[in-house]
Amino acid sequence: MLDANGHPKAVDDPLEWARWFEKADRRVALTELAHCRVSTVFLGVDHSWRAYGPPVLWETMAFASGDWTDMEREGVFNRYTSLEAAKAGHEDAVRIAREMERVAVEGSKEAFEALMSELLGMR
Repeated sequence: MLDANGHPKAVDDPLEWARWFEKADRRVALTELAHCRVSTVFLGVDHSWRAYGPPVLWETMAFASGDWTDMEREGVFNRYTSLEAAKAGHEDAVRIAREMERVAVEGSKEAFEALMSELLGMR
C-alpha cells in the first residue's frame, strides 16, 4: 500500500491490501508522445525476487504506437526501489523517447538505434 505521500506502507492483512489495490490510483506519471506512451506505476508487491536488498516496488514502461510497434520496442521497462528513483526514471525514459522521435523524423537510423540501445539499457 501507499501512504498519503505516495510512499510504501506495509500491511499484514492481505484483504486490506487487496481492497486498497483494487481501487488505488497507483500511477506515478503518464506521458503521451506521438509514437510512444511512457507510464510509471506503483506495482504493489516486491518484484526484486530476492531474499535481500530493498523491495522493487515501481516500474516505468514505454509502449510504442503506430509504426514503432514491433517486439523490440514494445514494453521496454525499468524497475525501482524508491518513489524518487521511479520519478527520475520516468523522466529519463521520456527524454530518450522524445529524442528517438526527433531523430526518427530526421531519418537518422544510427542515432535512433543508439537511443534504443540506451532505452533498452535502462532495464
